[in-house]
Amino acid sequence: MAPQTTTTQQTATRMSLALIITSPFAVNAFWSSHLEAMSKVYDVSVLVNIVDQQLKDVVTKVPPGVTVIPLKLRREINPLDDLRALLAIRRFLIGNNVKVAITMTPKAGLTGMLAARWAKVPVRIHWFTGQVWVNRKGWMRQLLKTTDRLTVRASTAALVDSHTQVDFLARENIAPRSRFEVLGSGSVSGVDCTNFAPDPDTRREVRAELGIADDEIVMVFAGRVNRDKGVPELLEAFTRLRQAGHRVRLLVVGPEEGAILPRPLPDGVLAIGYTQTLHRYFKASDIFCLPSHREGFGLVLIEAGACGLPAIASRIYGITDAMLDGVTGLLHTAEDASDIAAKAERLIRDPALRKQFGDAARARALKEFSSSRLTDLLMARVACLLKATARIP
Repeated sequence: MAPQTTTTQQTATRMSLALIITSPFAVNAFWSSHLEAMSKVYDVSVLVNIVDQQLKDVVTKVPPGVTVIPLKLRREINPLDDLRALLAIRRFLIGNNVKVAITMTPKAGLTGMLAARWAKVPVRIHWFTGQVWVNRKGWMRQLLKTTDRLTVRASTAALVDSHTQVDFLARENIAPRSRFEVLGSGSVSGVDCTNFAPDPDTRREVRAELGIADDEIVMVFAGRVNRDKGVPELLEAFTRLRQAGHRVRLLVVGPEEGAILPRPLPDGVLAIGYTQTLHRYFKASDIFCLPSHREGFGLVLIEAGACGLPAIASRIYGITDAMLDGVTGLLHTAEDASDIAAKAERLIRDPALRKQFGDAARARALKEFSSSRLTDLLMARVACLLKATARIP
């Protein structure tokens, strides 16, 4: 369903702001705090690729006063549908006199930034959160890199969620380094360190629900369950740990994309699926695992760290911003099940090291990555960009 040109309630002092995004999951995961703050200053609309059964879940994460506009903008390339989406976005932006357009995710970035530039929206912000072309080859890699270049050119500001990702984008000639900026220490939204916090009562409660004994070591993965997240290697590593006699369980939390998990599940593996209460499973766990092949920042590492969990994760850009090797966890070689198993075994055998890393991860989350800090930084950046456009004759 394409967005209709409906006039948002406006006053003489409230400007209109639109967030354009392909993923309802991303709205839930990253934008709740930002949207709440923005809705106090701007008339806010969220244009999101959504189907009817998903609407209720998204609306529960959107603050009162924010309008959700269903938009047919799928992640897959479809030239005709993508053109229709671009035209629909442009109509909405013009019809609602939008002054600030923000995009996140690659497809929304390209169509949203092009539509906003065409509609002469004065402030156009795209947020890079990882590149889908990192592991691609040939003409498809070049095509996807070109779309990122076009997105930057159509924007007035290009935010990036990690400093190492800025290095990567500049090295790949997406745009000069001066075109990119990172808010604070990185991430899109930061973490609610009150919700994501250690809690012995919840630990006991969730373990009882799942039939996990108090003395078992629980490893947890959270995210989209696909190959790019390294789930196959994690399963292989986990199987090796079980075969070595370790009393471990693995929680796989997140929506499965394709037939990634074998059926029946390997012994000791529990598939939780999508949840809006991720913090409960972190509180019940002992080690967080993120064996991604590509990652823009890895906010989930900060969320797990805020719950006092040490981590094992891939040594790739983005993750190295979110995790400090030998301080908040251990980095392993990407796509290497043997190294994942070795790093996990080190933490399994050393409870004192797990606590040391977990305490450090919690302290770092509180100091550098609180959601209120990231929201304040974003609000200040938007205000600064608006002020700059007001000075342009």
